[in-house]
Amino acid sequence: MALRAPGSGRRPRCWSGRVKQAANKMLGRLPEKFRLKISYQERHGPVPAYQQKLERFWPDYVRQTNLIPALWMLIICVFLMWVTFGPLNVEQPWQNLWIEFGGLTFDVFFILVVFSLFEHRRQNRQDIERQKEIIGDYKSWDSEEARFRIAGALRRLSKRGVHAIDFSGARLSDFSFSKAGIESLHGANFFDGVWGEFFKDSRVKLQRVNFSFLDCRDIMFSPFDPLSGLGGEHLRHTHMTDCTFIQSKLQGASFNGAALTWTEAPPADLYEVHYDENGEYESSSQIAYSPFDQADLAGTSFASVFFKNADFRNADGILAADFTGAQGLEEAHFDTDEIKREVIKMSRANSTTTDTGKAK
Repeated sequence: MALRAPGSGRRPRCWSGRVKQAANKMLGRLPEKFRLKISYQERHGPVPAYQQKLERFWPDYVRQTNLIPALWMLIICVFLMWVTFGPLNVEQPWQNLWIEFGGLTFDVFFILVVFSLFEHRRQNRQDIERQKEIIGDYKSWDSEEARFRIAGALRRLSKRGVHAIDFSGARLSDFSFSKAGIESLHGANFFDGVWGEFFKDSRVKLQRVNFSFLDCRDIMFSPFDPLSGLGGEHLRHTHMTDCTFIQSKLQGASFNGAALTWTEAPPADLYEVHYDENGEYESSSQIAYSPFDQADLAGTSFASVFFKNADFRNADGILAADFTGAQGLEEAHFDTDEIKREVIKMSRANSTTTDTGKAK
């Protein structure tokens, strides 16, 4: 019996791989050189963006429209036209109905099939705007009802592939995005830099908000601090207290000018070491987690951020983050003293370079 590579019989994740797999089954016992090769990317790789959009769109489109009955009506009309005027009826006694059948077929196709596509698209856009309005109405009201409604709106938007939400002026506390069933806030905006408007308070205050296990790429938490000249922690425009980002993706996220504080000092050790009866090392277990535990910080910007009781232990890509002009790094916790010195050195060097460029 010929051995098969592990996973070769599984259904490929990508549609192109599934088509090739079906074609290979149809080819049957032909030699291997005549069969289509399915790449590892097609079998196990990430699903393409177009496939994800269609997989989200098609079930809703079929369920919320009359597509299936319309297709059956179209098939029946085409079949009747073919029987009446086609080769099966040589005498063609019903030629007077040709215009009616033709018009009916085109009506079914354009009105029930094509027009339903545009109508569903219009309704989908209206529903997206409605969910965004719900978030806009409740984001500045820090209450249990507001958190419940925001979570529901975010879940409905996530099903439609919408993650770039406007949270400007948000007042949110004791909320976990992952526990609410939300996986991504990619491209969301908490502060867009517009401030000082009379009818809009764009200040952001997040307390004990859990961003763990979340796709936080390219989130704009804060582009800068408009009140940086006044100094101080409490005058910051964006204030985040006791927020956690465990195993979150923060590539491209911006915290510039924000205040990231934690009320309690980090624990001295994150791991508990176990020894055997002879006093020799046996094992260790993690007993505490830093706010950025296993978070990917490569490309994250913490420029001019005010830190208090910050803990970056077990964070990934810490040296690829931007800490230009950040305050409070001297008291922050890092995996090693060498990493801490390197981060402080880079932040001061970048800050000096920036100030020199502004003076010129």
